[in-house]
Amino acid sequence: MADIKLVDTNIYISFYNRGFFGKELLELHQRSLVMVSAVTLNEFVRGAHDPTSKQIASEFLDLMQGQIITPTQAQWTECGHLSEKLLKDGKRTKLNVLLLQNDLLIALGARDAGATLVTSDKKDFSLISKYINLRIDFW
Repeated sequence: MADIKLVDTNIYISFYNRGFFGKELLELHQRSLVMVSAVTLNEFVRGAHDPTSKQIASEFLDLMQGQIITPTQAQWTECGHLSEKLLKDGKRTKLNVLLLQNDLLIALGARDAGATLVTSDKKDFSLISKYINLRIDFW
C-alpha cells in the first residue's frame, strides 16, 4: 500500500507565499501518494485575491484532481461532537472552536484515509491528536 500523506493548508500557503518547503514538497510528491482535503482547497481559493493568486489556485485545483478527500456526513457529525468536547473540557472558547472546525475536518479526513497529516500547525493539531488517533508529520 502506498504511503499516503495529506498536506495541510499552511504548508501550501508557506510554499506559495514565501517559497518555503519547495524541496520537501517535491520529494514528498515523488515518494508518497499526496492527497488534499476539500477544506484545504476552500481555504486556498478563498485566500486568492489577485489575478496571480487566482491563477495559482486554479492550477492547484487542476493538479490535485482525483486526490481530494471530501468530509463525509460522519466526519461532520464527529467534528460537532469533538467541538462540544473541546468546549466542555475547557480547551477552547466558542469562537476558538469555530476557528478550529476546518482543522478538525482535515484531521478526520487524514485519519479515515489512513494518511499522515503534514502540517506546521503544532498547536492545534497537537491538541486534536489528543482526541483522535492521528499520525502527524510536523514540518
